[in-house]
Amino acid sequence: MSPSFASPDDDAVPSGLATRADRPRHICESSVAEPTETPQVRGRSLGSVPQLPWDCIALGVPKSVQASGSSKSRWKAEVALAAQAAWGTDPPLDVEVLLRLTYFHESAPLDVDNMIKPIQDALIDIVYADDKQVARVVSSRADLNGPFRVRGLSEALASGFLSDGPFVHIKVEPAPDAQELP
Repeated sequence: MSPSFASPDDDAVPSGLATRADRPRHICESSVAEPTETPQVRGRSLGSVPQLPWDCIALGVPKSVQASGSSKSRWKAEVALAAQAAWGTDPPLDVEVLLRLTYFHESAPLDVDNMIKPIQDALIDIVYADDKQVARVVSSRADLNGPFRVRGLSEALASGFLSDGPFVHIKVEPAPDAQELP
């Protein structure tokens, strides 16, 4: 069963989502509503840091770790801009995280392992202080024309589907217990 999404011209577009024409190229909407009470960030306790899970999207086709230097640099800059727009001015996390990446493509999937490093690097000093904080990565791809069962659709993911093109959904979650094997 395919999810039903309103068209960008439909009056039923969820609040906070503009039409494609109104949105910047680097759209990123966070599904974070409230800050955590007292998270640890860079070794100190703060009261206003986005809680996990947190997500955003980067529009377009991700660049492979094997892409040319300039192409990969442009993609990393786009991802960083999207992440910064959603993360805001809060300092990066200083805890281990799980990074989930899903590339929603139209017809040309790429190897899911090749898109990880440029995206992971683009989030440094925005979402986390260092990419060595990424304790686990889950990377996948999905055909935009495929059927989906959707529960708990975040605003970020909804905006990706409404963008009418390929995108990467980036989700950061608390790291799983290190004692538990995947």
